[in-house]
Amino acid sequence: TDEKFITDSSILTLLDDEELEMKKMIEKIILPHRRGAISGKFAAGAVRTNEKEFLTNAYDYGYPIDNSGQNEWSNGHHEILVLYNDKQDIPKSGMEEEDDSNGIPYINDPLRATSNCHEMNVVISQANCLAISMTRKGSFHVQRWSRHIFNEDERNTSATSKLVPVGRGLDYNYDEGSPPELWHTRKHWERLKVYFNTYEETIKELKVITERIKINNTIIVMVCNFGQSALLMNFICSSRRRNLDISNLLVFVTDIETLELAQKMNVETYFDKKIFEGLPK
Repeated sequence: TDEKFITDSSILTLLDDEELEMKKMIEKIILPHRRGAISGKFAAGAVRTNEKEFLTNAYDYGYPIDNSGQNEWSNGHHEILVLYNDKQDIPKSGMEEEDDSNGIPYINDPLRATSNCHEMNVVISQANCLAISMTRKGSFHVQRWSRHIFNEDERNTSATSKLVPVGRGLDYNYDEGSPPELWHTRKHWERLKVYFNTYEETIKELKVITERIKINNTIIVMVCNFGQSALLMNFICSSRRRNLDISNLLVFVTDIETLELAQKMNVETYFDKKIFEGLPK
């Protein structure tokens, strides 16, 4: 056609008089983004910030960072999208305009990006689509929906025509979150019977130990089997090398080998053969 378009910072100036209304709609959507605000009823504003800084330095989130690749739209670094539910939460300064034509301002410092937030929920997802409802009655539950469902009879997954709620353990070939079968339940009932039958006796024995080793009414509790005993040794040796007091450490050992090892390292242990003898080493 003979219609002409001029691109200026993601704003399309449409020279066709019949499309002036479309131009106004585009400006209404994009221009507020340049100030960190969002038009409409979804959220009050949004900015992008550095993912690595957010999850490692700004907040001790404890989630492993995926450095296997870079998002092609992130200019060489992963990013987090911060949505604001109130205009007062939007930072007043520190926004860096980037020439990436997405219209959402960038703040490299996550602490500045969240400086006006009184409360924050963090969602980490690898789903193809992420739906967020910014409502006053929020929920701490993240639902997962998929077009693949697990077939219990055939022990595989199959595609469906619509998105359906699934468990978080669902993979394309296996469902790690499927409910236990009856024989699993009965097996663990038998193990619990041993625990409950010896509960009162165990509490009496533990009370004597904890009263002896507690510091300021506090003890350190660890559980270890022989397969993880190297980690236990590393913890004990590292603590003592740094002159950390672990005299109030109580290790629940689940096998004889770990019991003997821990005792040789002069740490307090508890081992109940009736309860632990059936556990794997």
